[in-house]
Amino acid sequence: MAEQVESVVFVASPPKTVAYMRVSTIGQDTGNQRLALLEFARREHIEIDESLEVSASSQRSGHDRKIDGLLDAVSSSDLVLVSELSCLGRSIGRIIELLDILVKREIRIIAVKEDIRIDGRQDIRSKVITTLFALFAEVDRDLISERPREGSGQGVPQVL
Repeated sequence: MAEQVESVVFVASPPKTVAYMRVSTIGQDTGNQRLALLEFARREHIEIDESLEVSASSQRSGHDRKIDGLLDAVSSSDLVLVSELSCLGRSIGRIIELLDILVKREIRIIAVKEDIRIDGRQDIRSKVITTLFALFAEVDRDLISERPREGSGQGVPQVL
């Protein structure tokens, strides 16, 4: 007697787009980022399926910045949309580490402001551009943190 085997058909869910927005302090809001991402999505005919809005310093842990939630929300072929790379972190190491994780999981990334598009695999051009913009983000963070010290007179040479 022949054994019957049921066939199971797996239907892959279509790729989704997750918008990630982060501001450093509670006094700021993600409105400008949201507007930029919605305008970009409209122009590119992209539907945003989920949004993660976070108010946490880039110096905080990945858990506090809800990076874990972002990684849990996406899978292969999905798209992560950010207004700029600095939303992912302000140090070169953190940004590159996160981009590496996303690329290894074959997740696409678009940073709107810098017009960086990584299609789930990273070629040399994408690596160079990503590293440069991550460096710019880190330098920008350092310059921003120096301004309050300069305003208070700390760290400014005294003229005699």
